[in-house]
Amino acid sequence: MYQVEYSTTTTRTGFILLSESAITKLDSTLTEEFARLDNLRTESIDAEIRREQNELLDRWASTSSSIDDNERARFLNRAAERVRSHWDISYPKSIKIELPLRNGRTLTGNSLKALAQHAELDNTYPVTLKVSMRCGTVSADINISEATFSGHKLHIHTRPESSELARELSISLTSWADSLQQSTHVKFWARVPAIFFWFAAVFAANVYVSFSKVTNPYTASAHSIIREGVTPQNLPRAVEVMLALQSNYREPPKQPENQNLSWVLLGTLTVCLILLSIKPGKPVIAMGQGRNRYTWWQTYITYAAKLVPAFIAIEIAIPLFHPWLAKFLGLNP
Repeated sequence: MYQVEYSTTTTRTGFILLSESAITKLDSTLTEEFARLDNLRTESIDAEIRREQNELLDRWASTSSSIDDNERARFLNRAAERVRSHWDISYPKSIKIELPLRNGRTLTGNSLKALAQHAELDNTYPVTLKVSMRCGTVSADINISEATFSGHKLHIHTRPESSELARELSISLTSWADSLQQSTHVKFWARVPAIFFWFAAVFAANVYVSFSKVTNPYTASAHSIIREGVTPQNLPRAVEVMLALQSNYREPPKQPENQNLSWVLLGTLTVCLILLSIKPGKPVIAMGQGRNRYTWWQTYITYAAKLVPAFIAIEIAIPLFHPWLAKFLGLNP
């Protein structure tokens, strides 16, 4: 029978924008999970203490040596202290939160709520977030790193992988991570290497449209002269057309291909600049001055992610439909 294995590692890439509600939710999740694991840890300690004490009682019962009640209680208490000391050393419990700040300092604590009220955040903001939780045999690490090519990186790892408690903790933290996901169009710009993709696609499409319609006007004149026949009136023109075709001479195009190409270059450059600026270099954490930073980036990314596709569509459509629209309106020279 197959055993279902659950991953205890979660990685999310994209725009990491931690709102105040997301920070509060993470803090409450850590508190609840830590309390649950601490209760289970206490139960395990109590169970081991009872087992050690029962072994002592059974050993005393099997021997003929007599022991008074005070000495018996002292031995049982020592056994309990020995078990608790073993657990404190081998399986400690702690929550450590590190907030590296823009000014180079790092705030450390065991509660995001308490760190958010730190006076130092009045003049700066966090740039990353690291959380380390240990309780009994289970541990969890949360790390938010700075931007890479595919965006910020949120990494969650719980151990040991074979532990059911670690998997339950991983599910709880992954659920929090999933709540950070942006809308579909925002995730698209965060995950796809859009700068180079759109630059190549839009530039190639527009250059093709611009130059594929460039034809030699002397070819059309030659066809007209052939149809009408060479006459004394069109003889100079016929000689000019013949010389032009023989020398492969082309008149400067009168159609707006050069204008279209300039529009393509300007538009593509604009799109690239927008895409370069749409990704904050550091994760945005709404703590201290990071609250204003969060509001600005949330608004900017939302609108930019909607405007860029529309701008690209217009950039492609203008060179495509300009000749037809000009002809329809009678604007062709």
